[in-house]
Amino acid sequence: MRDAHVNEGAAWARSVLTLAVVFGVLGGLAELVLMGVKRFALDRTLRVSRDVFWMAPLADVALCLIAAMLLIGIGALWPRVRRWDVAVGVTAFPVVLTVLLHYRPVHFLAKVLLAAGLATQAAFLLALLRRTWDAARRRSGVAKGATADAELAAGVGDAARRRLLAGAGTTLGGLFLGTRAWSSWREWRALPSGSAPAAPNVLLVVLDTVRAASLSLHGYPRHTTPNLERYAARGVVFDRAYTTSSWTLPSHASMFTGRWSHELTADWDRALDDRYPTIAEVLRDAGWHTGGFVANTFYGSWEHGLSRGFARYEDYRRSPEQVLASSALGQALGCATRNEYGCRWRDELQWYELLGRKPAAHVLARFLAWLDDRGSERPFFAFLNLFDAHAPYLPPAPFDTLFANRTERENPMHLDLPGWRWTPDRVEAERTAYDGAIAYLDNQLGRLFETLEARGVLENTLVIVTSDHGEEFMEHGVMTHGNTLYGPSLHVPLVFMLPGSTARGRRVPEAVSLRDVPATILDVLGMPSGSMPGRSLRPFWEGEGDGLMDPPREPLLARLTGRSFRPQHYPVAHGDMESILSDGWHYIRRGDGKIELYRIQADPWEMTELQQAETTIADSLSALLRRARDSRDPNGG
Repeated sequence: MRDAHVNEGAAWARSVLTLAVVFGVLGGLAELVLMGVKRFALDRTLRVSRDVFWMAPLADVALCLIAAMLLIGIGALWPRVRRWDVAVGVTAFPVVLTVLLHYRPVHFLAKVLLAAGLATQAAFLLALLRRTWDAARRRSGVAKGATADAELAAGVGDAARRRLLAGAGTTLGGLFLGTRAWSSWREWRALPSGSAPAAPNVLLVVLDTVRAASLSLHGYPRHTTPNLERYAARGVVFDRAYTTSSWTLPSHASMFTGRWSHELTADWDRALDDRYPTIAEVLRDAGWHTGGFVANTFYGSWEHGLSRGFARYEDYRRSPEQVLASSALGQALGCATRNEYGCRWRDELQWYELLGRKPAAHVLARFLAWLDDRGSERPFFAFLNLFDAHAPYLPPAPFDTLFANRTERENPMHLDLPGWRWTPDRVEAERTAYDGAIAYLDNQLGRLFETLEARGVLENTLVIVTSDHGEEFMEHGVMTHGNTLYGPSLHVPLVFMLPGSTARGRRVPEAVSLRDVPATILDVLGMPSGSMPGRSLRPFWEGEGDGLMDPPREPLLARLTGRSFRPQHYPVAHGDMESILSDGWHYIRRGDGKIELYRIQADPWEMTELQQAETTIADSLSALLRRARDSRDPNGG
């Protein structure tokens, strides 16, 4: 009797695991269908890897298996739950919940309750169908001697289980192999053809979310960038470089196309379209081997239009964490973007790592591996995006205590919690963690440059080090970025290291825009820059005779689309913002019509608003902003 009881329990456990695998695959396929609808019918970005075709089903299988193992453990202690209908309900619950999570307006807890109800109803329905089927089999003389309860407990037979598992495995394997084959074909198709140009390599390094004001390169008292200072001494440092927006996507889009933000589609809910060529496309077509290695998958992934022109574009990792993040339920529980419900549990755990986050060491290792594997003498254009200085600021040891002893940070996710106030101590804890993250990035840059120098690559490579935007620490009543157009969010580092150049150690005090980076690259390479608008920055460091060339002057524009759901004291909450920087003045127009004017050379932190005292200047800059915004570049604007 005991052996029979044990065998019955083992059969039920095998059935539960089989159901988990089958439901997981079905749930993953359902998620793929929903993602397809959102992507192609609703034109929404999904923030998922291109490996989602196999990662989503695999993640859902893993989540269902977790539920199955919990049920099996309970069944070992309480045999009464070892029933077919219970197994169906428990293993179906994660699948139903992950499908419901694709509909965002409903609260997470409401979705949990609804999923539990639907899974229970599905279990009752399937149990009823199973009993009806068993009764019909007994009436027809099939399975004599078997009771309905016994068959209900036994669940899936061995033959059926093998067929179901084989089908699930074949589906997962086919999705994996198909995805990898498509990825390899896409990279092969994007490889350059024709003769290789005799020209330098180009390496564009974007230190995501790094403001110039926090770099010792620009006078910050904490020694955050010793390596960048050492290598920048070989090139040119722009002391007043400004980005075209205060967040990632429009800033990168300007750096890639040479266009102002208002000319481009890149926005919170829209990708960069293919109206204008990118610098990667121009260099690829000219014979450069192109590769992008991106850590910011929030707004820098393949979905956002930045991958155009790159033969290799690595954004999301292939890791267990990324597999989990490919499922809606995995994202919600694991915290992939700082916005999911599961992120609110992190304070209790004192653990703030984001699912799938790529540290700089990983990005640089992948880049160096690509250099080794290229098998080509062609020059390369590589784009590296390093994300470590982005919130929640998690520098590894010893950089986490480089500038202060370890302190408990109370809100590293920077969530808008009810009643939360950013006190000076809380702000300082965040700023210290941020500085440690910058120091870690600088350490990784030093290692990268040393490695390239040892390989003999650095001496033939044009290196550009910059940032896409800055960061704010309550200088104007807000934290992070994408909320204002003040200097701390727009003023970024910009360093050019030039092979064979005599302009070593030069510092440029004039204000310049990151939108001029692609035109400068083409000019340095000796290529026509007709497809890349903007001005080349080369005249700022190359002289004619005893003097410098006089580069064309232009006002610098920035734009930020409004976000009405943000707290009302955030400037971005009141509509679209725009600004213009000209002749040392910074003019900002907020969405609610409020005008701000600052003399940034005398007041770099923009603490003294001068619009009322300088109405003539404000009116002049307003007209200049309107003309600049409404103008179009003759090369296709």
